[in-house]
Amino acid sequence: MPSTECFETNLLTVQISKDPSNESSALLSRWKSLTIEVDAKLENCIEKLSKRCPDVLREAMRYSLLSPGKRLRPILCLLGAEALGGLSRNAMANAAAVEMIHSYSLIHDDLPAMDDDDLRRGRPTCHIQFDEATAILAGDALQALAFETILSDNTDPSIAVRSCLVLAKAAGPEGMVGGQSDDLRRSEHGHIAGPLRIRVGIREEPPFRVQAWATQCGHQRIVAHRRRVGLQRFGLGESRAHLPHVPALH
Repeated sequence: MPSTECFETNLLTVQISKDPSNESSALLSRWKSLTIEVDAKLENCIEKLSKRCPDVLREAMRYSLLSPGKRLRPILCLLGAEALGGLSRNAMANAAAVEMIHSYSLIHDDLPAMDDDDLRRGRPTCHIQFDEATAILAGDALQALAFETILSDNTDPSIAVRSCLVLAKAAGPEGMVGGQSDDLRRSEHGHIAGPLRIRVGIREEPPFRVQAWATQCGHQRIVAHRRRVGLQRFGLGESRAHLPHVPALH
């Protein structure tokens, strides 16, 4: 029986067979290729920081942003762009921004005032590796860098503004941060925190909203046909995805 790698989210579980005879091995190969591209983009974003960024802050940002991982969120953003008719390279800045927001959320989530975790993916968490104040600042810096990356790399101002709005809504008080607040309140009252808005903010934002937004980096319009075709490539139906209407950009 062929072994598999499993990628889990609040939305779906993707099982990718390592069996070369299985056509899904092509997806695994593509996934690994995109992981390399995403990591290169993230490293480049850190390297481009000027000397005005303190060395310790830069290293704390790099330590958390480039920690080992499957890069699930940025790769779904890139694949979503491709599946809906766009080009992954045009969505790379937005994909990197999603990973930066995710990394910042993990840094803050691990802090003593939050989940108080000492390990993340088998490595010391940012506040253990450096110190608590540096970890807080690294998270703050990654959040700001996410929006800077979107605004710097998107040549169409309307796409850049729209991208920032979608990401801010998903990551803000009505999305991810709101979910973290819910999580803390539940923990304080002795309840087991359930699958809330925390992590991606997509439970409140309809699934594939970020991917649909990423597609606009390559095309000015997402039509219903391409949306259905894209969902079929992910093995999802229109009824399961609950995709919102995405109006054309003018």
